[in-house]
Amino acid sequence: MIPNRTGAFFQKSCLLLVTLSLLILAGCAGGTKSSTPNTPSASISVALQPAPPGTMGVTAVTEVGAQVTNDSANGGVTWSCSPSGSCGSFSPTSTSSGQKTQYTAPSSVPSGSSVTVTATSVTDTTKTASTKVTITPTPSANFFVSPSGSDSNPGTFKAPFATIAKAQQAVQAILPNQANSIVVMVRGNGGGTYYLTNQLTFTSADSGT
Repeated sequence: MIPNRTGAFFQKSCLLLVTLSLLILAGCAGGTKSSTPNTPSASISVALQPAPPGTMGVTAVTEVGAQVTNDSANGGVTWSCSPSGSCGSFSPTSTSSGQKTQYTAPSSVPSGSSVTVTATSVTDTTKTASTKVTITPTPSANFFVSPSGSDSNPGTFKAPFATIAKAQQAVQAILPNQANSIVVMVRGNGGGTYYLTNQLTFTSADSGT
């Protein structure tokens, strides 16, 4: 019997093709493995909380703060304002996230009648939050006192009290509902000396605590 050389060759060829096919499939399967994409971390953001009021009188004082999110370094913010040299001041000039600073308005109205208050992230100085504050020439205070005033007046800039003792009573009346500092401004009206007719005593009723 003559062996079927053609059939044997055909079987070997088929086995070779099958082996190559398996190798190709194995290679394809290896290349289709999915990889988990790297999720970019959230960027730092800054928000004014609380923000200063939209309008402040010259020399007025208020508290401002900034909330910084996605800052793993907990760098906080630095405080600045413009126009530089005539926009007021901060104390302290840097705070942690959520901490408040005291902002004092300038002593005179700046060019353009407004200032810009800005909080800048320490960790990423490209991230800021800012707002504009209009500055008015009338000093901002809760009550005003003047030698030419009257204790029957409401204690406003145009109708001030005459005595500090009357202003003290007015402060005590509104103190329980106040979150920020209460300001009493004493107007000189040509003189810098105030004479007290009665002793003035401050107690815990004047502190708010």
